[in-house]
Amino acid sequence: MNNLMKGLVASAAMGFATTAAAFPVDLESVSGAWGTPANGSNVQGIGTSELRWGVGEETCAGHFWWKHCSNGPQSGYGFQGSADLPETITSDDPFVLGVFTHFNNPITGEAITGVSLDVFATFSTTPVNGNVTGPYTFEFLHDETPNVVCGPLSWLFGCSAQDVDDIVRLDNMIESSEFQFGSNIYSLSLLGFEGGIDEIHTEEGKATSVNLLAKLNMRTVSVPEPGTLALLGLGLAGLGLSRRRKA
Repeated sequence: MNNLMKGLVASAAMGFATTAAAFPVDLESVSGAWGTPANGSNVQGIGTSELRWGVGEETCAGHFWWKHCSNGPQSGYGFQGSADLPETITSDDPFVLGVFTHFNNPITGEAITGVSLDVFATFSTTPVNGNVTGPYTFEFLHDETPNVVCGPLSWLFGCSAQDVDDIVRLDNMIESSEFQFGSNIYSLSLLGFEGGIDEIHTEEGKATSVNLLAKLNMRTVSVPEPGTLALLGLGLAGLGLSRRRKA
């Protein structure tokens, strides 16, 4: 009987340990929405995938009554989900969640000093069980540098106008709650800018794009098979009966 019970317990343990395959998991879509920034004037695009601020630099052509003036583009941020979607994730290796872009243009007015980006990702393991997850939040700090350079003798000769790179820093990342497919529970870890950097510099009048990386983690809630539970119950009952007979 003892040998029988050992076998039953081992079978039950195997039932608890058995898990469905954790991967592959499909990343169906990724979207992003910019929050309300700290500071900034003439802010456009809150709640969308592209945020703009300031008033673009004015340029004029012609003379007198033929003169025509127009404003250039605003400065801003953009986010787009990975161009490779849908993508099948087969391990916990890093993957591209989306692309962050900084647009640095000459502007007037007040620039933002910081803003958050909420990202939502849809995962699935079958064609019909898509699960929208998030928000996963990236928090950025912004330094809209003045296009002025002051040398050591600026107290005597003054400062000169010169284009200076603007700087974006990835300040913090906030992850969302877990989600579940079958007995597997997943969570998304935000890894930040590709290449392990925490800030980017963009020249005046240009744009800089960098990938935002993430990775998928998995843990399992083990559930024994119903037949294994029944077998274990019968074995325990038999063991109790055997012990009573010996007594």
